Amino acid sequence: MKASLLKSIEISFPPLPEQQRIVGILDEAFDGIATAKANAERNRQNTRALFESHLQSVFTQRGEGWVETTIGEQIMLQRGFDITKEQQRPGDVPVVSSGGIKSFHDTAMVQPPGVVIGRKGTLGKVFYLENNFWPHKTFWPPISRQKLIAQQLDSLYEQTQRLESIYQQKLAALDELKKSLLHQAFTGEL
Repeated sequence: MKASLLKSIEISFPPLPEQQRIVGILDEAFDGIATAKANAERNRQNTRALFESHLQSVFTQRGEGWVETTIGEQIMLQRGFDITKEQQRPGDVPVVSSGGIKSFHDTAMVQPPGVVIGRKGTLGKVFYLENNFWPHKTFWPPISRQKLIAQQLDSLYEQTQRLESIYQQKLAALDELKKSLLHQAFTGEL
């Protein structure tokens, strides 16, 4: 573009006092929005911390009927069973691995209920120990207390998820407010 062409283009803008007024309004509004966003983010993080803190307290504040025991004394651990596709016969018993139901067979090897933990494929952190282990004792509440704890944790989890969603929506609304104020400023509506 040529300088002579640029010089011929008319640009309208408000007088300096009006520009200063608009900047003052935007500065004040943006400061308020920044404060509101910081508060909403802090509240969102506090919501997460609330659930985690309650979860931690469940296991540190033992109640009546809790017994000190090892996991091995409370549940049966079984490595599982290997079965190839060729060994399977048509049936309605699910063949389960750490990735879920893989196929079906005609004979069950384990009675329900059961938990499947991956030993390959979908692993978390792996530790190799050559010595005996499971010496760590843990506290185990009675089954009635376990059910109550699970209900309370489920309820608290739902409530904290709802709060976290509200704070996330508030953060998004504050971003939209900022955009709206800028739009109003540039269209002369402020």
